[in-house]
Order: sequence, then structure tokens, then C-alpha cells
Amino acid sequence: MSKVVGFFCDNADQVDAAATETRIRQEDYPKLLQQDEQIVMAFVGRSGKGRDSFLFTTRRLILIDRKGLTGNKTEFVIIPNSSIQAFSVETAGTMDSDAELTIYAQGMKTTKLKFCKGIDVFALHHHLNTVVLKEGFTGAAVPVKDNESASGKSHSALFSWIGDDNTQIDAAKVEQDLKEKQVLLQDEHVSLAFKSGRDSFLLSSHRLFKINVQGVTGKKAEYFTITWPSIRAFSIETAGSFDNDTELLLFTNLSGMTRINMDFRKGKSDIFAVQRFISDKLLGMDTVDPSANANAAKSGVFSTVTSVFSWAGDDSKMMDAVKMNKQYHSDPPLLQTCENVEMAFKGRRDMVLFTGKRMILVDLKGISAKKVEYVSVPWGSISIFGVKSAGGMADKDAEMMVWTDFDDTFFPPKESPEDEEPPPLPRRSFFELDFNKSKVDVTVINRYLADRCLQVDGELRPNDVPVVAQEAAPDGVSTFLSWIGGDSQEVNAQKINRQLHETNPVLRDDEHVSMAFKSGRDMTVLTNKRILIMDTHGMSGKKVEWISIPHSSLRAFTCENAGGWGDHDAELKLYCKIYWYGGNLGNVIDQDFRKGKADIIAIQSFLSKCVMGSQDVSSGLDEATPHEVKGSGFHFLTDDGVEIDPIKVNEELRPILLDGETVDVAFRTGRRDMVIFTTLRILMIDRQGMLGKKVEYKTIPLRYCTAYRLQSGGSLFSDSETTVFVDVPGEKEVHQDLKKSKSDIWAIQTMLANKIVNK
Repeated sequence: MSKVVGFFCDNADQVDAAATETRIRQEDYPKLLQQDEQIVMAFVGRSGKGRDSFLFTTRRLILIDRKGLTGNKTEFVIIPNSSIQAFSVETAGTMDSDAELTIYAQGMKTTKLKFCKGIDVFALHHHLNTVVLKEGFTGAAVPVKDNESASGKSHSALFSWIGDDNTQIDAAKVEQDLKEKQVLLQDEHVSLAFKSGRDSFLLSSHRLFKINVQGVTGKKAEYFTITWPSIRAFSIETAGSFDNDTELLLFTNLSGMTRINMDFRKGKSDIFAVQRFISDKLLGMDTVDPSANANAAKSGVFSTVTSVFSWAGDDSKMMDAVKMNKQYHSDPPLLQTCENVEMAFKGRRDMVLFTGKRMILVDLKGISAKKVEYVSVPWGSISIFGVKSAGGMADKDAEMMVWTDFDDTFFPPKESPEDEEPPPLPRRSFFELDFNKSKVDVTVINRYLADRCLQVDGELRPNDVPVVAQEAAPDGVSTFLSWIGGDSQEVNAQKINRQLHETNPVLRDDEHVSMAFKSGRDMTVLTNKRILIMDTHGMSGKKVEWISIPHSSLRAFTCENAGGWGDHDAELKLYCKIYWYGGNLGNVIDQDFRKGKADIIAIQSFLSKCVMGSQDVSSGLDEATPHEVKGSGFHFLTDDGVEIDPIKVNEELRPILLDGETVDVAFRTGRRDMVIFTTLRILMIDRQGMLGKKVEYKTIPLRYCTAYRLQSGGSLFSDSETTVFVDVPGEKEVHQDLKKSKSDIWAIQTMLANKIVNK
């Protein structure tokens, strides 16, 4: 009966993987699989009688969808195992006709697959465990304590022994029962386990794991895996006077699930033990044995509110980092034993701590301030940072700004249907903190953030290497601004470099200025570490905003030269790993340059080197099979989506390409535009205007391409298509139509597989 229902509901049934692989290689799609790639599990729609297939291989998930009456038009969706951030397997209940798999991949919406009721979902779950939970996706190694174990006999028995709501339960017993069902990997260990009703929430060595039991019988259950790297920040909230629950909040970029919230019953769960374990996974293992004070959390009562804020005094002041370090190692035990507070600030009742591993915001809630939220943002999750100095006499506040790399933006609901839509809120996607200008030197904060957030050889500063705050020169900003001088003049990079190291020491010791541009009183400086934007406000020019965009936060960039008569500005667009900018949703930072004052090709080449210079420049094409271009010459194309000779394109674009970078595949779009796949990037060239003198060059590095879709041409006049999914906020995909008769879709598949699946 389930097979019949599965046929009409288009549920997939399992078929022989070896036979499927043989048919794929020899008959259906000989160029789809790589030579050393194997199909582990295979499923066919309509209970095994349909045309569509789901193939789980050693390297990727391949979805094959045959379209139309003839099935000649076929769509292939390729999701590399390395792009999967989370997945859930849902068993079929008593009255259900299907089991379900949901995949959360970078740069894509969720992918849902339905299967016939009788398939072995735990075998599918085990395969995903094996290919997804590899080294690098399991977080830092955390030692596991040996606990007594107990046995479990069946799926239903798994939940029979789990006790009251919101309580901590025996992790060893949960581990043993789940391993007997092959839900966990054999080398995986459960460190902490909690129960809420029939559901459970586990923190293991390999993942964060949620089990959601549904239905009267409990046979329908969802097993939800969240990889540690997908968690970008977290917060805990203690219970208040009239609030019996503590709370854990995780921030992710999972599609449709950017916040994961868990409540714990007060007195029955150790929220600081949860915090310590997550800190170890995200920040790196605590390398020092915990002190005797590390168990203070068990009492559930801390004197932080009194002991810290009784002596803190006035608002918006810098605090003693040594005292804060001692305080937050014991009461409450928030910090890792090896972690040290390097800077601390107080604003009203709240605080900000800078440690060697993270930024911590301490937010006291309610009148009694017994309910406290601790928000932890690892330095690696901060995309952009900046400071703003105070203005004239009436402006007493300086500011610090931090943009994070996770989407926590929120659209408040309307209070009534007649109201206008409320504006969105950034929440934890953007932090802005005010300081009293007479008590906090924001230039010191700016240099500290540079030391913690700018990378050296692709890595952040080691957390055990302390950052020493450097005093600013008196009135350094004013001296610097007066030296820059009048409007519309060229700026010498060497002089700017000297000024930013000596007069106003903003730059790191290992940082140097390569290019600098001035517009009015504002300036854009390109260094070997970041893009530094200086924006001057007010009549006096004393209020200056410094925004630092590390090269590591750039996901794409566009350089556009000035056009013909009447067009005086060249433009640079920076697509950053942020979700809020300029007081609204957004991730693009625009910078205009006066025509004739900026070499836009030189800027493009410089950014290319900084963002992509360390990547592999080998070709993605199969060298054993020469790639034949079916189109005509480069200058004589008239058809849209036609593949053009990469050798000729490579010659024409040599001033733009990096050393060692070559063109793999190129297409003409429209009359004068191109989409080019090189060994390092997707390069889109858009010629604008009647004469085509205004040209936009858009670069998306291949390292941020996460999956792709190919669609072969069908009958008659149907053309092929290719879509590349990218992890660029606001730019989710790159789409290109292909002329069926003039493009080799399988050569493109080989190139994309080698560059995206194998990266």
C-alpha cells in the first residue's frame, strides 16, 4: 500500500546504488560523475518507477529532475557535501505516507526530499553523518568525561527513560542508545543532554543535535543536526526574580532558522556548563585546567551585579580589565580558564568585554538586574568594525560600530492591519555602543579591533598573544585632516602611510597603504589588510567616522569606470558578509571616485590580489578531454548565451587577470556583455551606454560559490541554463542562459565540479 501511495505522492524509493552508478557512467550521463566518485545511496521518484532521482555520492548530493513529456530537458542540482551546514531526517509516523529529509546548504534555500515510508532513514542519516561531520565541521576537540552508560533497546524505548521537562539528563545513556540506532557516529561523544517533554537537545563532540518526537505514538521523530561552524555567535540568559527559565540563543545563517532558542528549567540545568562547552567548540578548547571557582555556576546565584557595578561608578567609562578578568572567571564563571579580558567598558548598567577570543556584551535586564544576558561574538564572526569620534562642544559621545557576519535582522509585525509596515531592526547583526568622549579613547578601540579582526596569512591573531593598547597622538585626527588639504587632489599613498602610522596611528605595524583616494573631506584608503573609509561630519570636521572592511569580509566587488561626456564618476561596490548597513538592510558599500583621479583597473587588480591571491589557480577543465568551443570568433558574435573562445578572452583580459589566472569558460550575454569563469572567480563584464565606454567588472571569488544547477536543452527551441549559488548576501546566484547548439554543458559541469565540489 505504501508503494502505491508513494507513486501518486511522488515519494522516492531506494534502488541499487551500484547498478545506478553503472547506468549513469555507461548510458545516461557519462560525464556527470568524477572518476573517483562513488554513489553510496540512490533513490528514484514515484516509488522507484519515476524519472527523477536523488543520488548521494561520496562528494555531493545530485538531484536529477527530468522535465516535459519527453524528459529530454533535464535539471541537475549539485550540492557538495562540504556546503551542507545542517540537515534533518524525519521518520514516518503511524498515519504518514512518507519520510522526509531537509538539507540546509550555504547560499541556498532549504532543500526538502520525500521518501517512501519503508526506507531505512537511519542508513541515510548515517551517510550524511559520515560525509558532513568531517574534520573542520566538528568544532574544536573538547575532552569528554567518562560517565556510566545504560542500554536502550528500541526507538520508542529511547524516550521512555527521559524524565521531567527542561532538565539535564544522563548524557552517557543517551549516547549509548543513539549509537545502537546508528544515529551517532562511533567516535562521537555526547557531553551534555537535556529534555523538554518528549524532545531532547544534545551537545556532542560533532554537532548540536535536536530530537523532536511527534504524534500520539511517538513513532514520528525528527533528528536535526546543526554543525558547529554554522553557529556564528551565542548568548545565555540567566533566570530573573519571577522567571524560572534560563535561556540559550544560537545565531546562525541557516535558511529560515537564523535563531535557535532553547529554554532550560531553573535549578535543573547548568546554563554556564552549556556556555562553557559551546565556548570550547567555537572559540577553541580551553587549554588550562578549570580553577576551583569554575563550579560556582551550580549555586545559581552570583554577586556580579553588586560587585561589578557598585564600584564601576559613572556611565560610559573604561573599566579595569584586570578586575573584570578576575570577576568573570569565577562570579559568574563565564570565561574559559585560558581566556583573558584585555579591555572592558561600561555604559549605563551594561558592559562590553574584549577578550583574546571574543567580544562579550553583558546586558542587565529588569529593575532588579538579576536577569542577565551574556552575548558572545567570536572575533571571527565580526565582518566590519568602525569608530566615530565626538564632534564639537555639544557632542559628548563617541561611538563604536561592529557588523557581524550572521543575519539577525528582524521585521516587527504591524500592531494593526491599518498601520504601515514598521522599519526592520538589525538586532545582533549590528552593534553600536556610545562612550563618553572624555572617558574612552575610541582610537585605542579602533586599533585594538584592527589587531583582533584583521588576518595575518589567512588567520586571526592567536588568542594567547595579547593586544597592547597604543596611545593616540594628541589631536592626531585634526592634524591629519589639515594635512590632507583641499578638495579634488590626488593623494600620495606613501605620505598617507606615514601619516597613518605616525601622526594618527591607525594602521597595524605589518600594514601598509597601497592606494589612497580623496573626495572632499573624506578618504578611502586601500591597505594590504583592509579598506579603510574615513568619513568627516559636521561644519568643524571634528566628528570623523573610521570604517574598516577587512579583505576577509569581502564576498564580491564591482569596479565601474566613468563613461563618456557627462559621466564624471567611477564607482567601487563592496559586497560584504554583513546584513545591515547605513541604517537599513543591506550589504553593499559604495565608494565614488572622480573621473581621471582613480585608475579603476588598478583598483580591481589590487582587490583581486588581496581577496584571491592565495587561492589555487589550476584549471577546472578536464585536461584529458580538450574543450572544443562551438561558437565563432570573439569580435563577431551576435547570439546571446554563446560560448566564446577562452584563449582570445584570456588575451584581452590579461590586464585584469592575476598572474597565473586563466579563463576556463566564457560566454557572451546581450550584445557586448560577458560572463567568464576563470580559475579563481566568476567575472561579469557589463558594458553600458551607447558607446560602451562605461564598463562594470564584477568579481565573485569561486571560494564563495557553494552549489550549482545545470539544465540541459530540451526539444525544439529550448536552451540550456546554468546557475551558480553563491554565499554572498544579497547576491544568491549567478544565472546564465546557454545556446544549446553552441555550448558544451558537460564541459561546464566538469569545470564547476572541479572548482566547487572539490574545493
